Amino acid sequence: MAGILLFISICLSIYLLNKQHRLHKLLDVFVNNESYLLSIWSIIFLFFLTYLRSVFHFDAIGPRLISPAGITLSMQGAALLLLVMEPLNIKNAFLYRILAILVFVVWFKEIHVFLTKPTTIPGQYLEQSERLNWINQRSEQNNLYIGDDTVDIPFYFIGRLAVSFSPYPYTKHLSYDDLLTFSRHNCLDYQNIYLILRKVQESKNESTHHYGEFITDLRNGDYGVYSDVLFIESLSDADIFRVPCK
Repeated sequence: MAGILLFISICLSIYLLNKQHRLHKLLDVFVNNESYLLSIWSIIFLFFLTYLRSVFHFDAIGPRLISPAGITLSMQGAALLLLVMEPLNIKNAFLYRILAILVFVVWFKEIHVFLTKPTTIPGQYLEQSERLNWINQRSEQNNLYIGDDTVDIPFYFIGRLAVSFSPYPYTKHLSYDDLLTFSRHNCLDYQNIYLILRKVQESKNESTHHYGEFITDLRNGDYGVYSDVLFIESLSDADIFRVPCK
């Protein structure tokens, strides 16, 4: 969104300079009356966002991440649009009709999403998940839960602790040695340490790329070389393992 707004702003600026020679108007939008602060903010924010995204892997750059710059660019873009339309002598009534149509389109889209998207109720999700029900049955125990995207556990069960990893490249692969080292270092603080792996629809190659060889082997039932990780139970949506303290 911010990229599109920036592109449109550049095009409108070039149009004003070439066709109408209204440099002073452009300065009013981007420089004068401290409006340069908005311009500097947009440029710096987009630059550092692009830089960080090239160094670290996180969510793809989209409307959510660039919205801080999109707000300022929207204001300046609207001002530029008014400058372009001013000499065209377009009546206000026409502009109001265009704005009304745009508002109606946005309103219709939001209503459509509201009516068609199923409502998610946390309690229903808890009832439908065997994984969360399994944890709920042990909510009185002082357990530590390790697993892929276990960030939901502390939200559903206040006071429960979890260690979460995500598909590579969001986090590095969890290895067998790393799991044992971490567990043995923290085992005295908990009654049990569990490894909970969600069941995902992936090929072995995809799973190896996202989670590494260790997690892929456990998901495929290859426990032989991992004697210190004990298989406990297979649920409809997860496999449960216990990591003994030694």
